[in-house]
Amino acid sequence: MVNSRMGRFLQDKDCVFACKFDSVQYLRDRYTVTGNPGIAKSPFGPRVRLTGADYISIPEHISRILGTGDFSIFVRLFSTVDETQRVFFGSKQQTGAPDPGIVLYKSSTGQIAYGIEDTAGNNRWDASSTLWLTDAKWHDVLFVRDSGATIRVYVDGSLDTSLNQNDNTVNVKSFVDWTVGSDDGGGQCWVGMLANIIMWKRTLDADEAADLHYNRTFRSL
Repeated sequence: MVNSRMGRFLQDKDCVFACKFDSVQYLRDRYTVTGNPGIAKSPFGPRVRLTGADYISIPEHISRILGTGDFSIFVRLFSTVDETQRVFFGSKQQTGAPDPGIVLYKSSTGQIAYGIEDTAGNNRWDASSTLWLTDAKWHDVLFVRDSGATIRVYVDGSLDTSLNQNDNTVNVKSFVDWTVGSDDGGGQCWVGMLANIIMWKRTLDADEAADLHYNRTFRSL
């Protein structure tokens, strides 16, 4: 059961996606599951364990909503030391298709990052955490695009990175799937666990970032 503080985030009219990891059968009934992800309890409710060969394809309606506007993406994640770049959430690109993309990933040096590609497949920008997060601990990461000027990355409730971008209104509207746990072709698969993925079509502020982190007992949905 969602407590009242978290409920306001999920009931927000601008909340466009919240991934529920109650069971593998739940995921298979609603999405396309590749491999054998595991489901278990965590301090935050159900979480999914991905071993590097598992991923989940999500219907494409999310990208159709975002367009050129503001958005925020919250992810609760756990990973260990790994010198390979790993994707944990993003829009699924079709090779050669004129679709933009958002990719959230762990770099080969352990930072958590996100970037946007335009309709020509050009990488327009990346914003990464300054902190090394592959330390076998749970972390809360909030990525925010303010289409007016700024890209922000919050880690565990505090602002970690803030970048000003002149081309911050890249249109991310597309008609392709999103994927939990891999890139577009099932590569760069995530090794670790994910407990929550939530997306809003607005910017969340510093107080909300802190509230998401310190309200650590809510279930995934």
